[in-house]
Amino acid sequence: EAHYRQALALARRIGNNYTATFALVNLGRVQLTRGEVSEARETLKTAAIESERLGLQDLLSLTHASLSSLDLLAANPEGAEANGLAALEIANAMGSKFHQAIALRSHGAALAAMGRREPAVIDLQGSLRLFEDMKAELEVGRTCEELARAIQNEVDARTYLNRAREVFEKLHAEGDLERLSRAC
Repeated sequence: EAHYRQALALARRIGNNYTATFALVNLGRVQLTRGEVSEARETLKTAAIESERLGLQDLLSLTHASLSSLDLLAANPEGAEANGLAALEIANAMGSKFHQAIALRSHGAALAAMGRREPAVIDLQGSLRLFEDMKAELEVGRTCEELARAIQNEVDARTYLNRAREVFEKLHAEGDLERLSRAC
């Protein structure tokens, strides 16, 4: 968190709006990971305002995806679905496969939380394919984790959980492993 705050201060001091906004998005994501819901919401809303004002569609898409995760943490699946959909619309307009994959995962997780498992799995599998094509291993693991939550077939869910665990262990992604252990 301290590094993002330093980057934010430096970027603002030198007038680099993109880096300042990028730092805000990542600061909000760190706060979200720590469960600091109020702080994360405030930081991410500021990031959304700045992204919109500056026309930074890539950061706006990531911010909406993060707000979707925040809404899930705050037990607001409808808000999560709306933010996931906003992220997806922006990503699709940009044509960025990475942003589409992030947005599909956010939207799919929200749909799963709303009990809409079939469309959730479709979004999550689409996200997984995109991340696999990009060879984005950490994101593959995170998407497998979401698929395990969304899918109803216990055997398939266990397969996705095992794949997520293997990816996290291979990459030494300790935070992801801890989250996965708490969920199981």
